Amino acid sequence: MDFEKKIYPPDIGMSPQFAMRRFRAAIAKYGQQRVLSESRFQKAREIWASGAFLIGLSKITQKTYWVAPEYYEQTPDTYGMSFVPHSKYKNGKLQEIHSIEVSEYEQHADGGLLGTIKRKLSGKVYPDFYVLLIYAKRPGESVNLEEVFQTLSTETFSVSEIFLVASVSAGTKYVYTTVSLYRQRAQVSYCLDDELAQATDQCEMISWSRGIGDAQPIEQSHVLKLPDL
Repeated sequence: MDFEKKIYPPDIGMSPQFAMRRFRAAIAKYGQQRVLSESRFQKAREIWASGAFLIGLSKITQKTYWVAPEYYEQTPDTYGMSFVPHSKYKNGKLQEIHSIEVSEYEQHADGGLLGTIKRKLSGKVYPDFYVLLIYAKRPGESVNLEEVFQTLSTETFSVSEIFLVASVSAGTKYVYTTVSLYRQRAQVSYCLDDELAQATDQCEMISWSRGIGDAQPIEQSHVLKLPDL
């Protein structure tokens, strides 16, 4: 776990773009096979999926998000946080947190997307503010998402929302889509390469903790080196 914490420290929220660029840097340093398969990079893979989700979510909600890992509790896997003006205190801010449970929809999964979601939630009682994020890793598969949404709408789950994030590339660039599958219908697609390449005004790293409404930006001069194996 100490190794994972050096890649994505628990007390630092990162912009989704910065977190995903860091993941790509980890692949360059440690090797793709190792990063995509070994257990010590599990949290990094969850951060990647969450970052892709939050980029899409920001286009749906028009809010700015940071992503951070959870190491000490079994759930959730990650957090997505944003900040909104406080209604009572001038210049004050309220912290809005999405608690994200990440589940991979892989090639060997049986029962299709709908079956995967139902198995993940079967017998589980998550807090009602949790988000279940399905990260699809089944290139070339076609799914009737409207049918999935309509079916899930007839059932009751403990989570507040269910989202799908997946690469739907059809050309030389990575195109990702973020889709809401439960409670409310929403969908957005974007070019990941363009998102990671463009400069933004968002602070890349913030110092944060749960329960505190404000966050402190971390200067860009702060260097967060990837650890050696």
